[in-house]
Amino acid sequence: METKDLVLLMLIPIMLVSIVFYANSPGITGAAAAKQEDGNILGTYSIMPSFRAKFDYDLQNNYTNIKNKLDMIIQECIKNTDVGQCLKDKSRENNWDCIESKDELNEILYDFIDKFEECMTLKEDGVVCRFSLDDMEIMTPTKTFDIILTNQNLKTRVEVSEGTKSVEDFINLENLVYTVYDNRDTLSERLNPVKIILEYRGKKPVVREVFGKDDSANRIPLSDTFLLYKKNKEVKFVEAPGSSFEAPVPANKVIDVPRLKGIKFCAKAGKQAQAFDSSDSQVKQREIVYKFAVTFPNPPIPPPVRILAAEDKLKAEKYIVLRWNKVKNDDGTEFKEIDHYNVYCSKSSFLDSNKQIALNVKSTIAVKSSINYD
Repeated sequence: METKDLVLLMLIPIMLVSIVFYANSPGITGAAAAKQEDGNILGTYSIMPSFRAKFDYDLQNNYTNIKNKLDMIIQECIKNTDVGQCLKDKSRENNWDCIESKDELNEILYDFIDKFEECMTLKEDGVVCRFSLDDMEIMTPTKTFDIILTNQNLKTRVEVSEGTKSVEDFINLENLVYTVYDNRDTLSERLNPVKIILEYRGKKPVVREVFGKDDSANRIPLSDTFLLYKKNKEVKFVEAPGSSFEAPVPANKVIDVPRLKGIKFCAKAGKQAQAFDSSDSQVKQREIVYKFAVTFPNPPIPPPVRILAAEDKLKAEKYIVLRWNKVKNDDGTEFKEIDHYNVYCSKSSFLDSNKQIALNVKSTIAVKSSINYD
């Protein structure tokens, strides 16, 4: 993984100012005057400020320090086998965690929409897209949510509800359709709506049921794994049970999304400024916080090493030569995401199923793939 694969996004807040005009007579003109409710209030205008407010704060220096520290974190974490966990650990160490009020419905809504839309925009064709929803801290041990997709005005409305509360948004999907494995390239049967019953047990999301209604209002059970078949720019739900679609190459090419992950940071500057916030509609002293994110690839699990050979090195004691083939995908193409191999050395057998491998390992050698395999 290279540094160029990591994207830094720094967001600097812009202050909005609301001005209320007062007068003793209606002598003010304007294009956005509000309805007069008080004889002295003629209207409310929201404007982008065209002035500068000066206060004692070195923005450039603080920004530079945060960016330099982040660069050091990135350089350290790209060498880690778990980039995401390393970034989370560094966020906690530097007190850069984002403390945000939990909005469970919106978190589920946009988690689902983001992954669904990534499936829609895959460049590959004739592939199975597979995803699951993220773990989430919820208020109670168990909660049930409904996700309902409905065709509406050549788009698809996605609604997430829990009891009487709901949120919604739209995706650019003209028709909801499903298919079956044997006729996956040609069959596209209409559905409207599609309903997903989702239960969170602790942090884990569990799909209890997925079904749709066809044009005759027949109930069509769909795969309870989030599987979409993409063909000719069309994404199709998969009729239950859907296990045939998860069979490996050559039966299917399965792509797990998201291919890109991200970690949010909120770096506190240690200074305050007068600012407006729509959460409480007030202008008051607030802490200056730099909000940014680091994105990184979500690499697939590499295929196993094949045709491994260990040979004595000629004229050298206590040395061996290891040889193996380049790791390839099941379809024979090169697996390009590999950076290095770990070689485990042990005096006892790795084949003893009664012992954990971790107990047998005496040492580990990281071998760079670019120079150590044939």
